[in-house]
Amino acid sequence: MKRVEQQNWWRDAELDLASLAQRFGTNTAYLSRGLNEGLGTGFSEAINGLRVQHVAAELRRGCS
Repeated sequence: MKRVEQQNWWRDAELDLASLAQRFGTNTAYLSRGLNEGLGTGFSEAINGLRVQHVAAELRRGCS
C-alpha cells in the first residue's frame, strides 16, 4: 500500500482491483490474496482506509 499512497492512486475515484493490479503488473487474484494476507483486509477496505486517514489528517491540519 506504500506505493498506492506515494503515487496518490488512492485519490482515483475509478480505482478498482483490476486497475490496481494492472498498475502493479499482476493479476487480481494475486493482488487480492496479497492484500488479504499482508494487511488482513480486502481491496475496498484498504483503499477506503487510506482515504479516511488522509481526510482526517487534512481536517486536523485545518482545525489547528
